Amino acid sequence: MRYYDDSAGHLHRQWTELCGPHGDIPHVYDIDLDLAARIIGENMGKYDRVLKELPRLPVERTDYQARVDLAKDAVREALGRPATTSELADTFVKLRREKDDLNEQMSALNLKIEAIEQLTVAAFEAEDVQSLKMADGASVSVQIAPYAGVKDKETFRLWCLEQGFAHEMHLHPSTTQGLVKERLLSGEANPPGVEVFAKSTLVVRGR
Repeated sequence: MRYYDDSAGHLHRQWTELCGPHGDIPHVYDIDLDLAARIIGENMGKYDRVLKELPRLPVERTDYQARVDLAKDAVREALGRPATTSELADTFVKLRREKDDLNEQMSALNLKIEAIEQLTVAAFEAEDVQSLKMADGASVSVQIAPYAGVKDKETFRLWCLEQGFAHEMHLHPSTTQGLVKERLLSGEANPPGVEVFAKSTLVVRGR
């Protein structure tokens, strides 16, 4: 028995992983139940029921989208012909991996910058240095200023509401997305002021 996903063969590869290269249903005692549950869960679509009732997310004409459109035109011009689905998907995966590598490099760089900053501040204070002039003309100095750290978020939130800062307080986008999705699944109405659409995104599994 074989299952096919004509768009990418993803489900077929998963089923082959479970059943072997011939796609035969294994004996019950040979089945990896955790793997089978994962395959079924990944391909059933948690939001299939609610997505049918949602309009597609429209493309907003923003400055960012205008730059995206220019980048799309550049891709078409560089190739000289319409790209195939496989070519586009392959390029997407490569770019995502390149971005992941750059993010790792940026994380390591930020860590090194923080380490050097702490060492430099300590050296300035130990030697009572106010500022240093670099050979390239740049100057480095220590500036001391108040820094706020919230220890009790709920107490601070209530204070902000009392002080009239409600209009400046926003949920993190990921929190908003999770809240709306859970309400959709439970059949509850959308929060006031929120519009919900069906948005398509590419998902990459594995390296």
